[in-house]
Amino acid sequence: TEELNVTWTQFTGKGNLGNFQNKLFFGKSVDRAKTFEITKVDDNYTDTSGTATVVDPVTNDIFVFFRSFNPPTMVMTKSTSNGVKWSKPTDLLETAPMAPFDQPTVSILDLPFGSSIKDELAPRANAFPSAAITPDGRTLMLAWHERVTPGGTPDPFEAPKVVMIYSTDGGNTW
Repeated sequence: TEELNVTWTQFTGKGNLGNFQNKLFFGKSVDRAKTFEITKVDDNYTDTSGTATVVDPVTNDIFVFFRSFNPPTMVMTKSTSNGVKWSKPTDLLETAPMAPFDQPTVSILDLPFGSSIKDELAPRANAFPSAAITPDGRTLMLAWHERVTPGGTPDPFEAPKVVMIYSTDGGNTW
């Protein structure tokens, strides 16, 4: 059967500290998107956005990656039950705090006439994950953009770069 897997963030309002709260969901359709079976992916992280989903072509395990804003990190959870149950989320960057590049939306119309900062503007960006898996299912890859030194150390004062991590053991180590 052909399956369609989708993940999304559903915003649920503001928390006690005034920050946005949300829940992560997974939907699976086996009837060309006429209906979906929906499960909640995680309750541990409530300040998240940006999801990426990959399916292991050999085992059919489903991996969901997402960005946490508090703490700032990339997170992975895995389902070995076709999306019915999910593993405890794993903080993939717990040994090195993330220095995200989250450029806000800025209109050049809001800047003073003749401002040189216009030349430094780029399209709005948030450090959301992109994920892939090799056809043999042996290597998971996760990429995002972040402020890092040329050697890859997170540094909030560096220029943003695309960074990537990978796992060759089903996401157990990165």
